Amino acid sequence: MGLEQQDDSSGVTSERKPRGRRVGSSGDVVTHIDALKIVQLRVEKGWTQKELAEKSGLSSGTIGQVEKKPGYRVGRLLFDKLADALHVDPAELLLVNAPTESTPELLNDALKTLTSSLRQAELLQQRITDNINQINSLIGIIGELKNKSN
Repeated sequence: MGLEQQDDSSGVTSERKPRGRRVGSSGDVVTHIDALKIVQLRVEKGWTQKELAEKSGLSSGTIGQVEKKPGYRVGRLLFDKLADALHVDPAELLLVNAPTESTPELLNDALKTLTSSLRQAELLQQRITDNINQINSLIGIIGELKNKSN
């Protein structure tokens, strides 16, 4: 993406390409990708990292790397693949502010989202268990009715 300003010891300002780790070497660099947003979207869809990897055509190791660090730098191709797989506008995956002291707040928000998703999953599991118990009861009643009719 853009160039950053750098002052050397002589006071001269020069432009240089931004430094940082980069995953996905094809295309222009997307300076910062919102790793927590990717985790949030993936969890909301009920996908594992492996499922996101399959849907995006990326490796699960790459997904793990990207999700591990807020503000991670990725290549444009990888960035676009993630946006397509998650069915979001690519702009939603850009980290608006580079990681700062607010990173703990971002992590806390992600934890709240994950906790909420876990609670929803637990409620769903309980409803499924209740439905299975009702089905088993109905099967028992049907069996008794068959025995009585014979």
